[in-house]
Amino acid sequence: METFQAKNRMKKWLALLFMPAAAQLASAATTLTPPVTRLQAFPTEIFAQEGTAVLFTAKATRKDAKLALIQIDARGAPLHYIGIMTDDKTFGDRVRADGIYSRKMEINGRRGTTLHFAVITDEGQISPENFHSLPPVAVQGPWTTQVEVALRPTFVQLLHNVWDRLRNPVERRPETATY
Repeated sequence: METFQAKNRMKKWLALLFMPAAAQLASAATTLTPPVTRLQAFPTEIFAQEGTAVLFTAKATRKDAKLALIQIDARGAPLHYIGIMTDDKTFGDRVRADGIYSRKMEINGRRGTTLHFAVITDEGQISPENFHSLPPVAVQGPWTTQVEVALRPTFVQLLHNVWDRLRNPVERRPETATY
């Protein structure tokens, strides 16, 4: 009986000890989870060592959303604060007040890398100086996207690809309509 009571006391002390940290993490996660249905990048593939303008768009579920774009690593840890996303025809936004927030930026990546990006809720407290203290972002979700950086093929590689296609044509079947 005494060991049962000792275990219960220990559970209560552990709960009191770790509950504030768990509550803080839960509140941070809810404030960072943005009200978006999807984040997209256009284009999703770029060539290395060439500055390419990439447009990020996020469809918001609330009209009053305050969103920021950040670069994250593969595990979701914040790397770079890109800036706010707008819905007022600035920073690459095409239509004012349509619920699609945008941010356009130039990317000059290294070959063979995948760049990860995420949208977070920004209520004015996040800045380039303090965003490193943010908790990791869940990598899988509608609030993340990635851009692949590839090496531009040489002229000889392009000719080789064309020659391979000519030597090994894909057998095409006639399309038939089904009703």
